[in-house]
Amino acid sequence: MEELLNDWHRRAYAAQCAYYELAERFRKLHYKLGIWTVILTSAAGATIFVDKEKVPEKLTTYLPLGAGIVSLLAAVLAGLQTFLRPGQAATEYGFAADWYAAIRREIEQLQALPEGMRGEPKACLDSLRKEMNKASQKSPELGETHWRQAAQRFAIKEPPPK
Repeated sequence: MEELLNDWHRRAYAAQCAYYELAERFRKLHYKLGIWTVILTSAAGATIFVDKEKVPEKLTTYLPLGAGIVSLLAAVLAGLQTFLRPGQAATEYGFAADWYAAIRREIEQLQALPEGMRGEPKACLDSLRKEMNKASQKSPELGETHWRQAAQRFAIKEPPPK
């Protein structure tokens, strides 16, 4: 039982860390897309207030083109933010990480108890297994690459990729 609890602890800890890393990555992407969208839309909107009489004649032909390109880039970034939903993904990955952190703490608490106070081993293991199964089924996909990196970091023995 102790060996299995140690393995599950490493797996829960690895999943927790991998999910937190992805949550942070999506959170940063959300801010980057959002900030650049605001900057570009502001810049494109500011061209409305440009006094064309004070702009050199050479630039007056390029000003609308530049504003159009900047507006197009802003629209593409806004579309990407809507399509990719990095803010929502960050939240979902954060919830998954929190869930695995709770499972990890439950295993640690169980391991800290003397064997006589743990209860019936099969019941304890069944409860943990069901919670880990539920977490993996309801969490967003971690992806093979992220899992393999986390598994390697936490010395989890996995079968080689197909």
